[in-house]
Amino acid sequence: MFSFQTLQKIPVVCLMLMLLAACALCDVDIHPHDQWLSFQKKHIKKDMEIKRCDAEIKKRSIFEMKEKVKVCKPVNTFILSEASNVSSVCESGEKCGEDGNLIKSKTRFDIVVCRLNKNCKYPECKYTGRKLTKKIIIIDCKGGYPVHYNGNNYYCNN
Repeated sequence: MFSFQTLQKIPVVCLMLMLLAACALCDVDIHPHDQWLSFQKKHIKKDMEIKRCDAEIKKRSIFEMKEKVKVCKPVNTFILSEASNVSSVCESGEKCGEDGNLIKSKTRFDIVVCRLNKNCKYPECKYTGRKLTKKIIIIDCKGGYPVHYNGNNYYCNN
């Protein structure tokens, strides 16, 4: 028969198993719609100006993580368009890339490319902006939503 001390440990073991199961469920990929919201935050601003790179990147908390430390993102591109026009690329664009996992827009977009100035360290990130007009964009789509910007000069094999 079980001792009283052994019986007292059963609820603790059950609780540990439930927590372990909950942790396993938490390790699920981010939903594509949430990734789309993040994409919008990082890459879409209809009225972006080259002189606003520093302010917009700081306001939108755009940075990279390297070894669990925040660092300035070397390059960030803003698409000067409505979000709906960018999201429609997932449906109307053409598949490209080795695995056909990227989408090349048929529509051309104006973009502002913000490049990190040398010798900048987070949180004092300083950027130089450059406006490019009528560029094809390359994006990664999941669940019908843009989730990653892959550039505007990417060569795609069809």
